[in-house]
Amino acid sequence: MFVCICFNLMVLGCSSSEIGQTVPKTCLDEIITFHFEEIKKNKYSFEEYLKFTKPYGMWDVRPRDGNGVMIGDRIAKSGDVSHYHYGLFSAHFDIPERDLQRPVEDFLKQVSDKESFYKESALRYVNQLTSLTMKIVNSNHNIFISHKNFQRVGDIFLEKGEHWKYDIPRNSPYAISNKKISLKDISFGKGDKEILKELRDLGLYGAVHQDNAVLILVDGLLNYSYGYMFSPLHPALIRPGPLFNFRVLEKVHDNVDVYFYLSN
Repeated sequence: MFVCICFNLMVLGCSSSEIGQTVPKTCLDEIITFHFEEIKKNKYSFEEYLKFTKPYGMWDVRPRDGNGVMIGDRIAKSGDVSHYHYGLFSAHFDIPERDLQRPVEDFLKQVSDKESFYKESALRYVNQLTSLTMKIVNSNHNIFISHKNFQRVGDIFLEKGEHWKYDIPRNSPYAISNKKISLKDISFGKGDKEILKELRDLGLYGAVHQDNAVLILVDGLLNYSYGYMFSPLHPALIRPGPLFNFRVLEKVHDNVDVYFYLSN
């Protein structure tokens, strides 16, 4: 299925909020062309490409909702689009088809091998993580990314000293586009900077606040991520939305309402 999505579906387009109804503007085509031009201009390596396509990163092409988008003659789920994008760029970097899934498999194995370590880390830093979670809950923003090469708060990125955001077409289901808007008079607030600093100090990639849960990402690849979930609700009552599908969701300790998760 993975290889089929990556290489066999070549007709791309945007979908409206109604499943299966397409609009003329081929947003994903334009995003992919834009990324190819960025790779050529900046001579990005495959490793750098993977870093940019981490969840909620600068090149995360997943749709924003769960309605799906049309790829070829079928409706693709959010994660399918990431895999399609990854397949095209793997071909560009001359990654053999037999090695396509290796980065994903290595990523999942890393999480599996170190799961006990991450749970122990959550217990060791539970007070700091709880404090960080409350700051995120009380913030006006719901996405925080503290990447080595860029930072993100909400829909605003900070890269090489410049704040910018994507100019997203009204009918696009994607959170990115092929055009950027430079923001000369906008910067992150004091509280936002504190959250980003705490993420960096704890060696965490980012955090997302949605519905009744805060998910703190240790790391991610394509549409996969892992880390910690905090919620006042029982996990069975949580509807984390289309961008999270829990493969693993386990309490780090019986006496602590913190969960370790692996999601796609």
